[in-house]
Amino acid sequence: MNRTTAVYVRVSSSDQRPDSQQRELKRYCQQRKWNNAEFYCDRLSGVKASRPELDRMVGDMRAGKVERLVVYKLDRLGRSLTHLSLLLDEMSRLSLPLVCTSQGIDTSDSKPLRQVPDRRAEGRSGVREEPDSRAGEQTAWRRPRLVV
Repeated sequence: MNRTTAVYVRVSSSDQRPDSQQRELKRYCQQRKWNNAEFYCDRLSGVKASRPELDRMVGDMRAGKVERLVVYKLDRLGRSLTHLSLLLDEMSRLSLPLVCTSQGIDTSDSKPLRQVPDRRAEGRSGVREEPDSRAGEQTAWRRPRLVV
């Protein structure tokens, strides 16, 4: 079976256009000669854990149809650290590399990606975890740090 490069694109609403993400990711795949790209595009908020194209992509990953996942930014994949961690754990279990083109993340030639909460990285990833109840404020967020 030919495995594909899964390219996940998401915009937050149906009013927004995914064109710039799609162009960038298509160019990125072509430069690496990943000519078997399958695009999955959702027009929904990343807060929702279940999205039609994301669900289809995860099904394809589990079926062994996917060789790697390419996204523009981690927050396109998921805005919740909890949901993103579940996706990354699934990818690790399936030995699927993750490439985030705008953030310099590429686990193709290294260990699987693990998500570790840390207070330094939220601004870089755009991913947030649930409020930190120890801080006593709804606006206090734990920040994730990527460990490769």
